[in-house]
Amino acid sequence: MPTRLLASLALAICLLGLRTADASEATLRTWPDGTEREIYKVDANGLRDGSYVSRHENGTYAVRATYRHGKLQGLHKTYD
Repeated sequence: MPTRLLASLALAICLLGLRTADASEATLRTWPDGTEREIYKVDANGLRDGSYVSRHENGTYAVRATYRHGKLQGLHKTYD
């Protein structure tokens, strides 16, 4: 019984840690017909953080990039 309690407590601590570590909020913007236009996450300060994808009205990629605390991180690819 004590082992099961310790395992449950360990799992709860891990889940709480994961929840607070990922404090970002996903943002999805759509075209008037409802198809995806932009999708990205923002951190607790409202700055882009993580993968950013923008699409043309026909659904093909327009921009793919990665942000870290609002600053471009790595490649910024644009598509025609």
